[in-house]
Amino acid sequence: MARKTKVYFATDVHGSSKCFRKFLNAGPVYGADVMILGGDVAGKAIQAIIRGPGGTHHCSFIGSDYEVADGPDLEALEKLIADHGYYPYRADPGELEARHADGTLDTLFVQLMKERLAAWLALADERLRPAGKPLYFMLGNDDPIELKELLDAAPWGQQAEGKVLWLDDDHEMISWGYSNITPWHSYREQPEELIRESIDRMAAGLTHPDRAIVSRMSPVARPVMPEKNPHASAPNTTSGMRRSRYESGIDASPRGRGEDQSRHPRFVGCQAATVGCRCAQALCSS
Repeated sequence: MARKTKVYFATDVHGSSKCFRKFLNAGPVYGADVMILGGDVAGKAIQAIIRGPGGTHHCSFIGSDYEVADGPDLEALEKLIADHGYYPYRADPGELEARHADGTLDTLFVQLMKERLAAWLALADERLRPAGKPLYFMLGNDDPIELKELLDAAPWGQQAEGKVLWLDDDHEMISWGYSNITPWHSYREQPEELIRESIDRMAAGLTHPDRAIVSRMSPVARPVMPEKNPHASAPNTTSGMRRSRYESGIDASPRGRGEDQSRHPRFVGCQAATVGCRCAQALCSS
């Protein structure tokens, strides 16, 4: 009989440093054996903090106006912005508008994403390596491909996308972070047939598909277990991913959240660990 493994799974932190700290702290608090960050690590926007005269800085952020001096007050404002998932940037008046006009704004945006993610990976190394806590992660559809090289070179943890990985002696995991085509033209989207092919290719390498974990971004239907009905047709759904030949295992997508837990690893965790959560403050504060 396969042993039980407790997995802490979170996704869609979208640049929030507070949510990432919560993720790192929650795994040990809940006694998780394995931790998985399922994609969408990047934030959505740059928040300019405009330099003013005499060492002052000002900005408008989520409905409030701020004017602060260099030093602790400015650093506290930047932390507030980062905890909400935005990228604080100290800018001269008109600088971001000029970058938009000359086409360099996106380059700055990706650079700020890289800096945030690199700091997170260093923190994960500091927090999880001493306990030997396994960590797996991948990009989501809202993450630019340039971030993958940071995950590949992470000091602790393993980039999981496109691989068959053993989480313990009994459970494997396959991962795919691309979404199907959306109206928002996010960074990593694929036609449904390509998603299907990618999942099928990885699933073909599974030793025990009936107790494997599938970590993916696209919405899914409840898996059809092959030992119950090996000749069943695929569910009639809109996603090519759902029509994949791989219709077994446990779904760890943002919408799946862990099917058939009596047969598979126990999951704790959540999608989009929100900044305004009511968790124990110790999870978010350090």
